[in-house]
Amino acid sequence: TGAMHDAPLDIPGVDLPGSYGAAEFVSWFDGHPDVPRTWPLEAERVAVLGVGNVALDVARMLAKHPADLMPTEVPANVVEGLEASPVTDVHVFGRRGPLDVKFTPLELRELGELRDVDMVVYDEDFDYDEASKAAIASNKQVMVIDRVLQSWRQRPSVNNAGGEASRRLHLHFWARPVEITKDADGRVASIITERTRPDGSGGVEGTGEMREIAVGQVYRAV
Repeated sequence: TGAMHDAPLDIPGVDLPGSYGAAEFVSWFDGHPDVPRTWPLEAERVAVLGVGNVALDVARMLAKHPADLMPTEVPANVVEGLEASPVTDVHVFGRRGPLDVKFTPLELRELGELRDVDMVVYDEDFDYDEASKAAIASNKQVMVIDRVLQSWRQRPSVNNAGGEASRRLHLHFWARPVEITKDADGRVASIITERTRPDGSGGVEGTGEMREIAVGQVYRAV
């Protein structure tokens, strides 16, 4: 039935206003009777931390145009909330590489079919090592995921250069969240990540290279 609560993420700023657990948001857009009927969708740029199907669901709901949800049984209050959202960019972060994601291939493929949403991936994330190449050759699910991501690299929106959609969904790999910063009002202002790389033992290690992206909300799906 899924987790009722979110796993903790022990980084500075995780408890700032504007930082949410994905389970809370999922309960809201699923119309769970025990959660408030409104949600503060107020940010143009949003971060989603995690690379599983829940993270994908959160990113999809944030980026998708509400009109495209109407064939489903989405609650009317959710449609109203999403229609008021000013979102333009959703950034999904994973601390491992593209082939280590926990998305199912079908969920990932469908994400790329969102209307008026550019899928943005970054060439620097696809410099595969020998272990990654071996995984593509030996695991059908990994092969399909790689095929989907590689097809997105051929789109004009790759590296955020030239897409024409009104919304963008960015996938950032090799990016470990280290801090959520605050603005003058004490709310979420940005997400700082550390660039990672394979450690040779199946895990990742930090490179010391820090990157910061301005966001107004963060959703934790770790």
